[in-house]
Amino acid sequence: MNPNQEQQQTTTAADLVNNMSEMSLVQLFQNYGDVSIKESKRVARLICQKRPLHTTLELVQAILGEKNKGKHFKKSPATKFFQALRIAVNNELDELDSLLQTVPKVLCDGGAFVVISFHSLEDRRVKVCFKELSKCRTGNYELITKKAKVAQKEETGVNPRSRSSRLRVLKKKSKKGAMGKKGSSSRRQSQEGSDGQER
Repeated sequence: MNPNQEQQQTTTAADLVNNMSEMSLVQLFQNYGDVSIKESKRVARLICQKRPLHTTLELVQAILGEKNKGKHFKKSPATKFFQALRIAVNNELDELDSLLQTVPKVLCDGGAFVVISFHSLEDRRVKVCFKELSKCRTGNYELITKKAKVAQKEETGVNPRSRSSRLRVLKKKSKKGAMGKKGSSSRRQSQEGSDGQER
Protein backbone atom coordinates (compact mmCIF):
# COMPACT_ATOMS: atom_id res chain seq x y z
CA MET A 1 0.00 0.00 0.00
CA ASN A 2 2.33 2.70 -1.29
CA PRO A 3 0.88 5.25 -3.73
CA ASN A 4 3.91 7.55 -3.43
CA GLN A 5 4.71 9.43 -6.62
CA GLU A 6 8.17 10.07 -5.22
CA GLN A 7 9.84 7.02 -3.78
CA GLN A 8 11.93 9.06 -1.33
CA GLN A 9 8.79 10.00 0.61
CA THR A 10 8.58 8.07 3.86
CA THR A 11 4.85 8.26 4.66
CA THR A 12 2.74 5.56 3.00
CA ALA A 13 -0.99 4.90 2.75
CA ALA A 14 -0.47 2.04 5.20
CA ASP A 15 0.92 4.50 7.75
CA LEU A 16 -2.17 6.68 7.45
CA VAL A 17 -4.65 3.79 7.49
CA ASN A 18 -3.05 2.08 10.48
CA ASN A 19 -2.16 5.11 12.62
CA MET A 20 -4.71 7.87 12.08
CA SER A 21 -7.62 8.18 14.49
CA GLU A 22 -11.09 7.25 13.31
CA MET A 23 -12.17 10.90 13.21
CA SER A 24 -9.06 11.91 11.26
CA LEU A 25 -9.80 9.23 8.67
CA VAL A 26 -13.37 10.51 8.38
CA GLN A 27 -12.08 14.03 7.66
CA LEU A 28 -9.48 12.70 5.22
CA PHE A 29 -12.07 10.81 3.17
CA GLN A 30 -14.46 13.78 3.19
CA ASN A 31 -11.91 16.46 2.28
CA TYR A 32 -9.79 14.57 -0.24
CA GLY A 33 -12.20 11.97 -1.59
CA ASP A 34 -15.48 13.90 -1.75
CA VAL A 35 -17.04 11.03 0.22
CA SER A 36 -20.24 11.65 2.19
CA ILE A 37 -19.89 11.93 5.96
CA LYS A 38 -22.08 8.83 6.45
CA GLU A 39 -19.93 6.69 4.17
CA SER A 40 -16.69 8.18 5.56
CA LYS A 41 -17.73 7.24 9.10
CA ARG A 42 -18.73 3.72 8.06
CA VAL A 43 -15.43 3.01 6.31
CA ALA A 44 -13.28 4.67 8.98
CA ARG A 45 -14.97 2.55 11.63
CA LEU A 46 -14.41 -0.67 9.64
CA ILE A 47 -10.76 0.20 9.03
CA CYS A 48 -10.15 0.80 12.72
CA GLN A 49 -11.83 -2.52 13.56
CA LYS A 50 -9.78 -4.53 11.04
CA ARG A 51 -6.33 -2.94 11.30
CA PRO A 52 -3.47 -3.45 11.02
CA LEU A 53 -3.98 -3.58 7.25
CA HIS A 54 -0.96 -4.45 5.11
CA THR A 55 -2.24 -4.98 1.56
CA THR A 56 -4.43 -3.17 -0.93
CA LEU A 57 -6.83 -6.12 -0.97
CA GLU A 58 -7.30 -5.90 2.81
CA LEU A 59 -8.10 -2.20 2.49
CA VAL A 60 -10.58 -2.80 -0.35
CA GLN A 61 -12.34 -5.47 1.73
CA ALA A 62 -12.55 -3.08 4.67
CA ILE A 63 -14.01 -0.37 2.44
CA LEU A 64 -16.59 -2.64 0.81
CA GLY A 65 -17.70 -4.29 4.04
CA GLU A 66 -19.49 -7.61 4.33
CA LYS A 67 -22.73 -6.55 2.61
CA ASN A 68 -20.91 -5.50 -0.60
CA LYS A 69 -18.53 -8.47 -0.77
CA GLY A 70 -18.84 -10.31 -4.09
CA LYS A 71 -20.89 -7.56 -5.76
CA HIS A 72 -19.85 -6.16 -9.13
CA PHE A 73 -19.68 -2.39 -9.59
CA LYS A 74 -19.21 -0.31 -12.75
CA LYS A 75 -16.87 1.88 -10.71
CA SER A 76 -15.35 0.51 -7.53
CA PRO A 77 -16.62 2.19 -4.33
CA ALA A 78 -13.01 2.07 -3.15
CA THR A 79 -11.82 4.51 -5.84
CA LYS A 80 -12.54 7.72 -3.90
CA PHE A 81 -10.97 6.37 -0.73
CA PHE A 82 -7.77 5.49 -2.57
CA GLN A 83 -7.85 8.94 -4.18
CA ALA A 84 -8.02 10.54 -0.72
CA LEU A 85 -5.08 8.49 0.54
CA ARG A 86 -3.01 9.24 -2.57
CA ILE A 87 -3.64 12.98 -2.32
CA ALA A 88 -2.68 12.97 1.37
CA VAL A 89 0.47 10.87 0.88
CA ASN A 90 1.75 12.95 -2.05
CA ASN A 91 0.59 16.30 -0.67
CA GLU A 92 -0.93 16.88 -4.10
CA LEU A 93 -3.22 19.84 -3.41
CA ASP A 94 -0.47 21.85 -1.71
CA GLU A 95 1.82 21.07 -4.65
CA LEU A 96 -0.86 22.29 -7.07
CA ASP A 97 -1.40 25.47 -5.06
CA SER A 98 2.36 26.14 -5.16
CA LEU A 99 2.37 25.64 -8.94
CA LEU A 100 -0.58 27.99 -9.50
CA GLN A 101 1.16 30.70 -7.49
CA THR A 102 3.95 30.73 -10.08
CA VAL A 103 1.64 31.59 -13.00
CA PRO A 104 2.31 35.38 -12.94
CA LYS A 105 6.06 34.75 -12.71
CA VAL A 106 6.50 32.16 -15.45
CA LEU A 107 3.90 33.24 -18.02
CA CYS A 108 5.36 35.55 -20.64
CA ASP A 109 3.43 37.86 -23.01
CA GLY A 110 1.38 35.81 -25.44
CA GLY A 111 2.07 32.61 -23.49
CA ALA A 112 -0.54 30.12 -22.30
CA PHE A 113 -0.71 28.17 -19.03
CA VAL A 114 -2.47 24.83 -19.51
CA VAL A 115 -3.60 22.55 -16.68
CA ILE A 116 -5.23 19.13 -16.95
CA SER A 117 -6.81 17.97 -13.69
CA PHE A 118 -8.29 14.56 -12.94
CA HIS A 119 -10.71 15.21 -10.10
CA SER A 120 -12.96 18.00 -8.88
CA LEU A 121 -10.69 19.07 -6.01
CA GLU A 122 -7.89 19.94 -8.43
CA ASP A 123 -10.17 21.46 -11.07
CA ARG A 124 -11.85 23.70 -8.50
CA ARG A 125 -8.51 25.20 -7.47
CA VAL A 126 -7.44 25.78 -11.09
CA LYS A 127 -10.81 27.34 -11.95
CA VAL A 128 -10.67 29.81 -9.04
CA CYS A 129 -7.04 30.77 -9.74
CA PHE A 130 -7.56 31.36 -13.46
CA LYS A 131 -10.78 33.30 -12.88
CA GLU A 132 -9.15 35.60 -10.33
CA LEU A 133 -6.19 36.30 -12.61
CA SER A 134 -8.44 37.00 -15.62
CA LYS A 135 -10.35 39.60 -13.58
CA CYS A 136 -7.19 41.28 -12.30
CA ARG A 137 -6.86 44.66 -14.07
CA THR A 138 -3.08 44.77 -13.85
CA GLY A 139 -2.48 41.16 -14.86
CA ASN A 140 -3.63 41.36 -18.50
CA TYR A 141 -4.78 37.71 -18.54
CA GLU A 142 -7.42 36.14 -20.76
CA LEU A 143 -9.47 33.08 -19.86
CA ILE A 144 -9.35 30.91 -22.99
CA THR A 145 -11.59 28.17 -21.57
CA LYS A 146 -14.75 29.65 -20.07
CA LYS A 147 -15.70 26.10 -19.09
CA ALA A 148 -13.36 23.15 -18.61
CA LYS A 149 -12.82 21.05 -21.73
CA VAL A 150 -13.59 17.35 -21.33
CA ALA A 151 -12.58 14.34 -23.40
CA GLN A 152 -14.91 13.30 -26.23
CA LYS A 153 -16.21 9.77 -26.76
CA GLU A 154 -13.57 9.04 -29.40
CA GLU A 155 -10.79 9.79 -26.92
CA THR A 156 -12.32 8.00 -23.93
CA GLY A 157 -12.79 4.93 -26.10
CA VAL A 158 -9.08 4.80 -26.80
CA ASN A 159 -7.96 6.16 -23.43
CA PRO A 160 -10.50 5.35 -20.67
CA ARG A 161 -8.47 7.30 -18.08
CA SER A 162 -9.29 10.53 -19.91
CA ARG A 163 -12.92 10.26 -18.74
CA SER A 164 -12.23 12.29 -15.62
CA SER A 165 -9.83 14.81 -17.18
CA ARG A 166 -10.61 18.53 -17.22
CA LEU A 167 -8.53 21.00 -19.26
CA ARG A 168 -8.32 24.74 -18.57
CA VAL A 169 -6.21 27.38 -20.33
CA LEU A 170 -5.16 30.88 -19.25
CA LYS A 171 -3.33 33.21 -21.65
CA LYS A 172 -1.33 36.34 -20.97
CA LYS A 173 -2.13 38.99 -23.54
CA SER A 174 0.67 40.44 -25.58
CA LYS A 175 1.60 43.96 -24.46
CA LYS A 176 2.86 44.71 -27.95
CA GLY A 177 -0.55 43.93 -29.41
CA ALA A 178 -2.30 46.05 -26.81
CA MET A 179 0.09 48.98 -27.45
CA GLY A 180 -0.44 48.61 -31.19
CA LYS A 181 -4.20 48.92 -30.82
CA LYS A 182 -3.85 51.92 -28.54
CA GLY A 183 -1.40 53.52 -30.97
CA SER A 184 -3.71 52.98 -33.93
CA SER A 185 -6.57 54.54 -32.00
CA SER A 186 -4.42 57.57 -31.11
CA ARG A 187 -3.32 58.02 -34.74
CA ARG A 188 -6.92 57.89 -35.98
CA GLN A 189 -7.96 60.54 -33.44
CA SER A 190 -5.00 62.71 -34.45
CA GLN A 191 -5.84 62.42 -38.15
CA GLU A 192 -9.49 63.26 -37.52
CA GLY A 193 -8.41 66.33 -35.57
CA SER A 194 -6.10 67.46 -38.37
CA ASP A 195 -8.80 67.01 -40.99
CA GLY A 196 -11.15 69.10 -38.92
CA GLN A 197 -8.66 71.96 -38.62
CA GLU A 198 -7.99 71.98 -42.38
CA ARG A 199 -11.65 72.32 -43.09
